[in-house]
Amino acid sequence: MNPKLIDKPKSKITASRKLSLKIMLLTRAMEQLEQETQDRDEEKLSYLGERLPPLQFSGLSLAELQDLCKQAPWKDRCGR
Repeated sequence: MNPKLIDKPKSKITASRKLSLKIMLLTRAMEQLEQETQDRDEEKLSYLGERLPPLQFSGLSLAELQDLCKQAPWKDRCGR
């Protein structure tokens, strides 16, 4: 049998329809990824808000601020 004589089965969906569905799928996936990222950021802020008290710097003298900076875990980043 000659392979040229065998017809390929026709696709039941047009190329333009297939492309539009692919674009819709990718758009939806991108929206879900952005939403997941936003939800994760909100969850992180909520967790930190529950676990860590807000820092109070108002009313502290310069010496107290410097002492606080020396005790802090980020002491390498404090100005010298």
